[in-house]
Amino acid sequence: MLFRLGGDEFACVLQDVDAAQAISVARRCEGEVRIYPFAELGLTEPVRLSIGISDETGGGSISVKELLRQADMAMYASKRPGNRSISVYDPRMAGDTGGIFSTSANEAVYRAIIHGEGVQMHYQPVQDVAGGSLSYYESLIRLDRGGRLIYPGEIFPVVESRHLELDLDQAVIRQVLSDLDAGIIPAGTGVSVNLSAPSIVHDDVIQWLQPFGEFLDRYRLVIEVTETSLITQMDAARENLTEMRRRGFWIALDDFGRGYSSLRYLTSMPVDVVKFDISLIHALGVPAQRRLVQHLVELIKDAGQQVVAEGVETQEMLETVTQVGFHCVQGYLLGKPERLTPPKDAVSATPA
Repeated sequence: MLFRLGGDEFACVLQDVDAAQAISVARRCEGEVRIYPFAELGLTEPVRLSIGISDETGGGSISVKELLRQADMAMYASKRPGNRSISVYDPRMAGDTGGIFSTSANEAVYRAIIHGEGVQMHYQPVQDVAGGSLSYYESLIRLDRGGRLIYPGEIFPVVESRHLELDLDQAVIRQVLSDLDAGIIPAGTGVSVNLSAPSIVHDDVIQWLQPFGEFLDRYRLVIEVTETSLITQMDAARENLTEMRRRGFWIALDDFGRGYSSLRYLTSMPVDVVKFDISLIHALGVPAQRRLVQHLVELIKDAGQQVVAEGVETQEMLETVTQVGFHCVQGYLLGKPERLTPPKDAVSATPA
């Protein structure tokens, strides 16, 4: 039997076989994929399998969970350049995998996307420079695993390695909607939601965002597109983002300046807000680089877009970005990401 773990990842449990027989099954699967006419489905890129095998034929007692973890490590060894497409687990592989195979992170991610368990949104304020008032909050995910918070550094390696971006984005959308409904986010402010590139180009993304419609008259709702996510389907992205704007959402280009596609996104996508990556903010401390960043700020402002400085951590940095002309600032100086609590008189808008 074949079990789908998530994304394009599958597992199979073979009983009463040794490692050589398992490799034979893997080779048969690989051969079937190789000869399958994917072109008839409109897929012109080559399709291949990366297979990892773990076995319990050595006489020891290994749990199914541990077997799966070991097979996972072997599979990622198969993905490495120059390696064979089928790998059998070796204990030496454990040192090369980082946090991707953390049992607690894996379980927390799957519980979050399947059952909605443990999802916490922490909110970091984005503040207007001119009046010092709160513009909106950026929502940032945390996962509660038995009282221990799991942060993006552990969450996203799991999500990206298993292609679970769509599932996680929908879990985030549901939680932010729940927080809005509970009055946790103060009316008259706003909230931003980060969406991955796969979600931005998905046919159903507008439908996922539809429940936000009832909050648009009381909140500024911002969809953030991560600049470092390479969106290859530019037409689909542009069409979806244009429809979001038509419905009242603001579109923010996040991490501007971190990658190589910043200007391409800026000229190709409908964007209302450009958030300068912390690397560009730090560059303001170098005179020659400051002139370049300042010109970028002026150019974007002349195009009618708002500019946000990320990573403002000191009073000196705040004074610098104010002088350069940023509209808004975000960073630890103004507030760390944290959970918000609803006011005592908040009433849910959803009938019980």
